[in-house]
Amino acid sequence: MLMGSEMILRKLPEEEAPEIHKYANLIINSAQTSAKIIDDVLAFSRLDSGERKKLPLAKTAYEACKFSKELLPRTVKIDLINFESNSGIKSRINESDFTRVMTNLMINAYHAAGPKAHIKVSYEAVKLTQKQSKPLNLKAGTYGRIDVIDNGPGIDPKVMPQIFDPFFTTKDNEGTGLGLPIVYG
Repeated sequence: MLMGSEMILRKLPEEEAPEIHKYANLIINSAQTSAKIIDDVLAFSRLDSGERKKLPLAKTAYEACKFSKELLPRTVKIDLINFESNSGIKSRINESDFTRVMTNLMINAYHAAGPKAHIKVSYEAVKLTQKQSKPLNLKAGTYGRIDVIDNGPGIDPKVMPQIFDPFFTTKDNEGTGLGLPIVYG
């Protein structure tokens, strides 16, 4: 159906059949939206299933941000801060899952702030004491922290308890509601 609709758009001039073009575009857009939802559901269900390698966190995060940056409009200003830091912190990471997480965070930041978004992604090595690490189920030690900050309006406190629920979205008909659950996973 998708191929047929694309062929109609290529072969049949729009001025000859505007109604057919309208429906062919609707079919294509619906198919692309459905494919995105299926990809998100599959990613959500298999997250953490791939091979993890011990990689330098700052460098891996920087590369993921560079990839994600290419997916956003040129009007979005993105600052990558302190990624040249050689903290020596390595983390067991599935690179494709990690890139998906960073991409979801940056796309969410863009959606929140709009076309003139200013997104700051920073890396920092932080030392956690036993008291600080216990609620996080971590051992005391040095960890890498990545912050993604945008100039959007912020999250409405009323929806805050739901933001990590699968399929919850504030984006009307645009979002799948799987971006932040994937990040949380």
